[in-house]
Amino acid sequence: MARICEEYKEWVEDKIETPIEQQEQRTKKKCKKKKCKKWCLCCNKWFCWLATFFIWVVKWIVKIVGKWFIYIVCRIVSAILTLVLTILNIFSWPVKWIWCIFWGDGDLEQLPMRKLRIEVLIVDYDHETRNPCTISELDKRIEYANRILRARARITVERTSAIRRMNSKALYRIDASSLSGKISEYLKGLFLLLGRNSWRHLTVYVVGGVSGAEGLHLPLYGSIFIEPGTPDTTLCHEIGHALLAVWNTYHSSTLDHLMHTPPDERERACGWPKGLPKLSRNERCTMRCSRWLDWSWTIVIP
Repeated sequence: MARICEEYKEWVEDKIETPIEQQEQRTKKKCKKKKCKKWCLCCNKWFCWLATFFIWVVKWIVKIVGKWFIYIVCRIVSAILTLVLTILNIFSWPVKWIWCIFWGDGDLEQLPMRKLRIEVLIVDYDHETRNPCTISELDKRIEYANRILRARARITVERTSAIRRMNSKALYRIDASSLSGKISEYLKGLFLLLGRNSWRHLTVYVVGGVSGAEGLHLPLYGSIFIEPGTPDTTLCHEIGHALLAVWNTYHSSTLDHLMHTPPDERERACGWPKGLPKLSRNERCTMRCSRWLDWSWTIVIP
């Protein structure tokens, strides 16, 4: 629905607001060209001025009521629907998970392919302080995440659109090192929920830094934050948290698993992981029942 809100706003700007502004400029030019007849207090310009004022009033009514008011209401409705559908998913998830564990997770190769859609944004501090992360670096990480999840859970990762850049001083540095820091990030996530289409796809923000970690996932809002220059597995690990959002803090103690976190630089420098990281049956079922996947609201019997 958030996408519909954006499309409506763009349509009003392109089809209604811009033509009105162009007509206003033409009317103003026409008024300026007329020579004032001083003997009647510029009576020859009165109708022209009235027409200009009328166009100006219409422009502001369209801008305030026709565009912004309806757009904000649309966003609020979108956020409420997201919350309601999230709550419904929480209640329906155990049924889907139990089905997957006992009946629906047979031969991996026979499982239907599920699709995870992600939107990727590079966050710059401002127009001068740019994030050093490159699009080619991100494409490499997305392809690696796709390779892991296809092989281990029959989930394919796709971008919804081209990788874009945005300026945000608030999001450029994320704090995940303390409880107060996490609370502040969840409050930021509340605004992300209103500002982004977080219902049907995950949004990945490549930020300048994540204090206390290399990545962060906000479960309700469908937002992932990663640093530039982190290992290729970081993005897929945070996507794993999103797909395992029923217990978001979950980490595996098994060395070669995707959700394992190396405790120190020495272990990371030893080449973790060796090959493609693994997933347990429990993890695979939880991921395949995630609300972020296409067709995740239906139980698919292979």
